[in-house]
Amino acid sequence: MYRTRIALALASAAVCIAGAAGDRAAIAAQPRLPAQQQAIVQTGAGGPEVLELESIPVPRPGPGQVLIRVHAAAVNPGDWAQLARPPAAGGSDRSVPGQDVSGVIVAVGEGISDRRPGMAVFGIVDRAGLNGAYAHYAVANVSSTAPKPRSVSFAQAAGLGVVGVTALRVIDQGQVHAGKRVLILGVAGGVGSLAAQIAVARGATVLGTASPRHAAYLRSIGVSRIINYAAGDVAAHAGRVDVVIDTVGGNEALAALDALGAGGRFVSIARAQVSPGQCAARQLQCLGSPGPAGRAPPSVILQVARLAAEGELSVHIDRVFPLAHAAEALRYVHRGHTEGKVILAVTPDAR
Repeated sequence: MYRTRIALALASAAVCIAGAAGDRAAIAAQPRLPAQQQAIVQTGAGGPEVLELESIPVPRPGPGQVLIRVHAAAVNPGDWAQLARPPAAGGSDRSVPGQDVSGVIVAVGEGISDRRPGMAVFGIVDRAGLNGAYAHYAVANVSSTAPKPRSVSFAQAAGLGVVGVTALRVIDQGQVHAGKRVLILGVAGGVGSLAAQIAVARGATVLGTASPRHAAYLRSIGVSRIINYAAGDVAAHAGRVDVVIDTVGGNEALAALDALGAGGRFVSIARAQVSPGQCAARQLQCLGSPGPAGRAPPSVILQVARLAAEGELSVHIDRVFPLAHAAEALRYVHRGHTEGKVILAVTPDAR
């Protein structure tokens, strides 16, 4: 039934999540495409100190791509890690950070039939050259975009891309369905909170580790038991579960293995140091990250859009920073303990 529902929803996705009056107002306000734009540029390998607000050329979409006038961008933990990476051999040390955007399409490349200028969308940008989410304009492969649900603000939609796609894929990897007990490590974070909502929508019982200060929010999205991650002995507090979804790694992930019985599934996107021998001894199926969100099948991001349009998936915004304060936003995310997503407001329409 669930697969049938997905197929029917995908067939009617364009109708279900057409733009609202607020989107039309934002579309009407779009300026003529300029040659230059403001963007946050990474000028070398390091920390947030290597970021500068600069004027750079507006990119142009290639075949199968769209150019988006960015209204909001999301800050992900992986953006910090990207800052520290030196460029590939022969590559430029200048790049624009970020993957997640929401905004309005202002130009389309060759071969595009299901996207058009004026359409409000969200998605994952193609980070090549000086193209990234922390900018006023960004190019995305059409396969990594979806129409923005009418009930979702640009700021919320910016938080649906990477974490929404990742959350849906790990829930699928865990084979989560009605009647399952699911333990999510780091349930208050971006991936964890969306994975919890998807699991609840499928009829599963969700438990999660988090700081007690997130309890009210987590109960509001259907988490039935919140386990203080600092209390230790996660397995004893959780009891027997069918699936563990790990977003934090470390000792917490290792301890959570004891909550799984034979045949249980352990899915980690945090590179938990769990050996094949440990999994075999416990008769568990242990799985790693499903891969880069930007390379997921197009149907995945459309499913995320459908869940958001139907009210089964929502993005909780922890804080909003202006684009010029991207370095501060990254430091805030890097400190950890965020509740949901941190967003960069690129235009006043972001909210």
